[in-house]
Order: sequence, then C-alpha cells, then structure tokens
Amino acid sequence: DERNLAWRAANVVLRHADCAEGVRIDLIKNIPTQAGLGGGSSNAASVLMGVNAILELNVSLNELVRLGAQLGSDVPFFLTAGTASARGRGELITALDDGPALWLVVVKPDACVSTAAAYAAMDLLTDRISARATASMERVLTDADRTRVVARMTNDFEQVVCPMELSIQLLLDDLMMARAQNARLCGSGSAAFGVAASEVDAEKMATLLRRKYQKVWVCRTLTRAEALPQFVLKGLD
Repeated sequence: DERNLAWRAANVVLRHADCAEGVRIDLIKNIPTQAGLGGGSSNAASVLMGVNAILELNVSLNELVRLGAQLGSDVPFFLTAGTASARGRGELITALDDGPALWLVVVKPDACVSTAAAYAAMDLLTDRISARATASMERVLTDADRTRVVARMTNDFEQVVCPMELSIQLLLDDLMMARAQNARLCGSGSAAFGVAASEVDAEKMATLLRRKYQKVWVCRTLTRAEALPQFVLKGLD
C-alpha cells in the first residue's frame, strides 16, 4: 500500500503524467533494511524510471528527480546513479566522473539504527567534517587517485551512531583488523563497509568476517553506465 516507497513512486509519476493506466510491481528485496544502504530509495528510483519508460510517459529526468525528492532525500541520487555528490537535503545532485574501481566488503550486523534518532543526534553536533570532506573528495575523484579517494572517505554519522550501538564500533574495528584499507559506516547505519586492495583480498576479508557475522557481501563500485538501467541510458543518448 502507500506505505511502500515503490507504490508511492508509481503513484506520483502516474499522477504527474495524468496517466489512468496502472502497473503491477513484483518486489524482491535483497538489500537489508535499516542498513543505511538506500534499499527503499533505490526501489523508488527504479520504479520512477521503469514506469516512465514502460508506459512511455516522456517525463524528463529533471522532473523525475523533482518527483523523487518528494519521496525521500536519497532518491535523486539513485536517479543520477554512478558517482555523485549530494547537497541540500540530498536533492541537489552533481554527477561526477566515475571514481576508481573499488572492491568492498559490506557487513550488516544484528544491530539496527533508527534513522530519525541518528539525524536528531547529528543535528546536535557542533563540528562536522562532511562539508570539507565532500569538496576534497570531489577534487581527488577528478584526479582518479585511488589512494587519496580511499583515505578521504568519512562519515559524520559515526560520531553519533557508534556511541548508540557499541557493536557498530566493534564492526568497524573488525573490518580494519581484517586488513581493510579504510572502514566506514554506510549512511546512518547499521551496515558498514571495508575497502579491499583487490577482489582476492575482499574474498579473504569476507571469509574472516563470516566467522563472526552472518550477513557479509563482497561488492564492487559501479560506473554510471553499469548503475543505470539500459532503457534509461538509451533515453539519455
């Protein structure tokens, strides 16, 4: 029903296009909830793009981004896909050149984090490094300097989420002990990721971490061409 972001995304784009047709959506969830991985937001973005393409509604990408921002602050990012920076509430997206390819190990612990509580605690922080870090990251991405990109990864949420859930701090420590080159919280948590030197190293890290954690995945970063569905890329040609 309307509590689901995919349902709401279909509804908002159909109403925007004044379309009387409907769609059936079969949703198979693989991304864990309350992980900070944007599972619901990426569902919404995919539905916006999919309904627009399937029903040939001809809604522009800029309009889809505007509609997506009504659904959630993360949705515009997934409509842009690839490497991008977000400002404002998340709706002001700047597409960046593809970053260097990175192999990651993502771990979802048993702990769950309330997004509302995390943001409320963040509002109380007197000093955040995210603004400075974002500008710095944009510069090193332009240079495609892998070492500096990995070194500059930060997440202000760690300052408030780790004290809430000690197990998340322990997870970050475990990732570094497994020889991650850097380890950070995913969004507002509770999942975290570690950067591996290679695919082989990522598999070794995952093997170590699976001794303690049940939900462990080896992943790699995507280019914009890989992240966007083919029907969207054709429409952008």
